[in-house]
Amino acid sequence: MQVANQLQLNGTGAIIDLNARLLTVLNQNSNAIFTTNIAGFGTARHIRSERTDNQSRVRWDIAGNLGAHLVPFGTTTNYMPFTFNLLSGNAGSVTMATYGTPPDNLPWPTTPTLVTSLGSQYNLLLPDNRDATVDRFWQVDVTGTPTAQLTFTYAPSELPVAPYDDPFSLLAQRWNVSGQLWETQLAGSAAAYYGIADAVSAFGPFTSSNILSPLPIELLHFTARPVQNRVRLDWATASERENDYFTVLRSRDGIRYEEVAQVDGAGNSSSAIGYEAYDPSPYSGVSFYKLRQTDSDGARKESDAVQVRFEGDLGTTYVFPNPAVSVLHVAGMGEDEAELTLTDATGRVIGRYRKAADTDRTELPVADLPAGIYTLSIATDAGREALRFVRQ
Repeated sequence: MQVANQLQLNGTGAIIDLNARLLTVLNQNSNAIFTTNIAGFGTARHIRSERTDNQSRVRWDIAGNLGAHLVPFGTTTNYMPFTFNLLSGNAGSVTMATYGTPPDNLPWPTTPTLVTSLGSQYNLLLPDNRDATVDRFWQVDVTGTPTAQLTFTYAPSELPVAPYDDPFSLLAQRWNVSGQLWETQLAGSAAAYYGIADAVSAFGPFTSSNILSPLPIELLHFTARPVQNRVRLDWATASERENDYFTVLRSRDGIRYEEVAQVDGAGNSSSAIGYEAYDPSPYSGVSFYKLRQTDSDGARKESDAVQVRFEGDLGTTYVFPNPAVSVLHVAGMGEDEAELTLTDATGRVIGRYRKAADTDRTELPVADLPAGIYTLSIATDAGREALRFVRQ
């Protein structure tokens, strides 16, 4: 369905139930959808979306027309308008949809963007953050590059449960598809029963949650690489809340870790921040690094380990992955023949293997080993060395 000029909703029962269809408004002006009824939009005059597959959509060709473009979403029991207020830039076509959910916030959005979690940053609530999240999702997509103020309205019955049901503490959040996480609450304000996000330039799925239990703040990446005589550690956060500091941890065997460096966090941030640190005296061969993040209240969480190979004077044989699940790779042994002996934590020999002289690596099957710590002893004409690994 297309509207070239103006879409006027007057009279009782002036309801457009999209029913999995697309309504396209070609008029760029902010008053292209309007009513002259003295009662205004409401339960008797509205556009109905309410499809969990987000197929009941309004596409408004706003382009560069500044101002508040209101879409009068609603149901027979509640009026819940959404406003796209273009502040700057060219929005192109703006596509908008919304649907309410039961108190468990299911189903999460699947199209056009797949949402894979509703977890709380601090794991305050189980099984996820549903008790602190409004029972409604919004999908907003643009073809241009605008900055807009967004107003999200929900029904009073869609408030989360106590003590998270204060509408003045419910702020909008966006699903970051590249990071597979909910970013921290967008800067803005809240009242009964709506939230305003002040200056939004990234779009997709949105919801609103209580500031006492934010949806997750996650690490975007953490990497380690040799740089001259040091190992450089780089990481980035999508957003931060009460983040006090980071600690870089180092390990020879992926089991026992020690502190290498400490870097102050940003405290609170709603944008991506990059960090770096250096290990000035790394281990020769393969070592492992983790990142520990500490909140202002002392709560901690650690990243997965990353592996780096640093060439030095001590020999460069290494195993990976560590922990191992089904196959353990052994590399860097040189091209001499080698005898490999596998022992468990008690020193009992589990297996013996031989590496041929035409390669510097081999693979060992470990799928049938019980979980635990093992030692791989390697004997060549040049000498012996022992490496530890974990069967996960």
